[in-house]
Amino acid sequence: MWFRVFGRTDATIPPAAVLERIHTLWGISAPGRCRADDLGWFELAVPLGDRTLVVNRYLASEDGIREELSNWAAWLEWVERPELMPRIIQAQQLFTLEGSDASAAELCRFLAGQTDGLYHIDGQGLFAADGTLLVADA
Repeated sequence: MWFRVFGRTDATIPPAAVLERIHTLWGISAPGRCRADDLGWFELAVPLGDRTLVVNRYLASEDGIREELSNWAAWLEWVERPELMPRIIQAQQLFTLEGSDASAAELCRFLAGQTDGLYHIDGQGLFAADGTLLVADA
């Protein structure tokens, strides 16, 4: 399942801090591989035994990301939660990862907390940074 974090601030979370959180949540010490460009880091990959956790970071100014955020805002209007639309529209960065366990959700809570954001888990819904369910997926 896919996890998305809509970060309202443009504060860059250092990849080392994300890696440290991954180590704590999954109980591993594997090194991560970080890819970055002049705008900051955009991918952090960490081996988790038989799979690799990949955390992608997109800035709202990148091609296609503003459109993606608008689609999520439209979803909020459709589920009759328009008061949450500004939180998505104002997002300055979007994190994505694929996972299926509670540790992935906890990583999203960490990222959302660091960026004044919200997070979405496919099949579950949209959550506040403290884990409060705001909108359940139908």
